[in-house]
Amino acid sequence: MARLLAATAVLGALAWASTTARAAPWAPKKKAARDLINAAADAADAGDFARSAALSLDSLKIEPSSIAVWYAGEAFAAAGEWVRAIEQYDRALADPHLPKKRRPDIEARRDLARAFLAASAAADEQRWDEARAGYLAILDRDDLVPQDKQNAGTAIDQLAKRRAAAEAATAAAAKPAKPEGSTARNSPSTTPATPAPKPAPIDVRTPERPSRWSDTSAL
Repeated sequence: MARLLAATAVLGALAWASTTARAAPWAPKKKAARDLINAAADAADAGDFARSAALSLDSLKIEPSSIAVWYAGEAFAAAGEWVRAIEQYDRALADPHLPKKRRPDIEARRDLARAFLAASAAADEQRWDEARAGYLAILDRDDLVPQDKQNAGTAIDQLAKRRAAAEAATAAAAKPAKPEGSTARNSPSTTPATPAPKPAPIDVRTPERPSRWSDTSAL
């Protein structure tokens, strides 16, 4: 139970199934729901983020709770699903039963997800410098978990590749095409035939060959 109330960040990806919005306690009271959340934390610790997210979702089906919504938001954020992460953070913050001491953490995570979303949008619009500056600003934050740093680093690497590919495509499109017929004189139909060399006379005499056993180089 102590681990449940610690609200450690769950990292992973899941497909969110919306439930009816209503006030929910921070931690579920039903043991089955609590067990699922604890299992979700264990799965995240083991690196099985998809399973962790699915278990959090199953907990919500048994009993709505703010912590399960929070875990869902963390899972979406870890998977780079920033829009869905923000939706879950907003839902948790709108819950009147959310403990006040939890609010700053969720607000910070929502702010981080918004920063990732803005940088991603800039990259999609090929505003390369703005996107890179956004990701670098994220890395300067002091409230990141390891998965956040990994996401930002991966995004910067992908950004460089996307930029290089886009600039190469632009350069290729701007390159003038060769005029038609420029290589006609080199075509097989117009190139004069080269006379075949005369075959060398064949010596029909049997040459003297050393015995294969006389070569000791192999020894």
